[in-house]
Amino acid sequence: MKLPKYLQSESIKKKANKAEKKIFKHLQSGAIDFFKGDFSTNNCIIEYKKLLKRKQFTLSEKILNKLNEECLEMGKENAFLLIEFKNFFVICKVIKKGGK
Repeated sequence: MKLPKYLQSESIKKKANKAEKKIFKHLQSGAIDFFKGDFSTNNCIIEYKKLLKRKQFTLSEKILNKLNEECLEMGKENAFLLIEFKNFFVICKVIKKGGK
């Protein structure tokens, strides 16, 4: 007797990997209150924008304010914005005028 497809180990493994990737992407998006930004080190957070198919990115004060607020909430010293285009990386340190 053959096991139903949903009970076969390969099927379960594929579903688990898919769910794992979804969760990881959710975690990376900064969607959790205690983990802001996409990456974090001891003293900084990094917001990562991947734009491989697009040729332009509009940087707004809203994005910068959000990143600065997340940095302060987490008690980090530095906030960086990393933008990846097809052929370039752009790395910016976010500093609010008048201090933090």
